[in-house]
Formats: sequence, structure tokens, C-alpha cells
Amino acid sequence: MFRDIDVHAPLRDLTGRILVLAAASIGVWLVVRLTRIGLASLRGGAGRAVLTSHPDRARERTAEEWESLAREARTAERWREASMALYHAVILRLAEAGHLRPSPAKTPGDYRREAGSSSRTPDAADLAARIAAFLQMFERLVFAPTHPRADDYDRLRALAEPMGAHG
Repeated sequence: MFRDIDVHAPLRDLTGRILVLAAASIGVWLVVRLTRIGLASLRGGAGRAVLTSHPDRARERTAEEWESLAREARTAERWREASMALYHAVILRLAEAGHLRPSPAKTPGDYRREAGSSSRTPDAADLAARIAAFLQMFERLVFAPTHPRADDYDRLRALAEPMGAHG
């Protein structure tokens, strides 16, 4: 007589409803998040980049602001932070000149490939080589396990200046 009663049916119904509600909530969150990211990239234009190394302080900055941050970090002898700021300034200066299209999703390797793919003239090839040299030094300073030194940053800054960035 009691074998036909399913005592777990109400629990299964509740669990199913909770899972559907959770999945719907995650879906709505993803749509809102992706929409905001898409709108931000459309508003950003070529003159801005997003600081992604500090998500709590992430906001759009101009090349001038990045250069100022690079100088502040250099004064405080925070070489890795100065290098990051100078990198963003260089990318934005190159974007202002029409040589690169900035995106928070791009890596230094992406920018190296982008510069190399547009080097059809001797001037463009020279610029691509300068960009590659800057990015190589940048990657060494920022991603190497050793701590950067003042002379490392000075070399990076010397590579950045011909591209219009002054940190």
C-alpha cells in the first residue's frame, strides 16, 4: 500500500525549481555583463584603454593619464607598475596615430602581430620593429620572475619615446 507513494517527489520538484531559477539568474547576469562590456568598448574609442591589472580601480584613462601614472611609479621606484602604465600609454599613442586598434582583450603578442601585419612599407616595417622591441622589453620587465631595476625601466622608456609616449 505504501510502496506506490513517492516521498521524494516534493523535494525533487523544489530542487528542480531552484536549479532553473539559478540558471536563469546566471543567464540574466551574463547578458547584462556582456552588454555592458560591449557598450564600454564602443564608447572607449581609440584614445582610451582599461586598466585591467587593478580591477578595483578599473576605469578608462587617456595616454596622458597613463604617462602621469608611469612618472609617479618611476618616482616611487615601482618599476613594474611604471612599465605597465608606460605600455598602456604607448598603445594609446600608437592608436592615436592610427597604427594600432587598442582593446583590453589584446596581449602584447596581439599588438606585435597587428603591427607586423601592416608593415608593407619601409617606414611601417621600421615602426613594427620598434613596437616589437618595446614589447619584448616590456614583457621581460613585467612578466619575468626577477625584479626590474631602474636601468631596465630607462631602456623601456627610451624605446617608448620615439613612439610618442613619455613616462
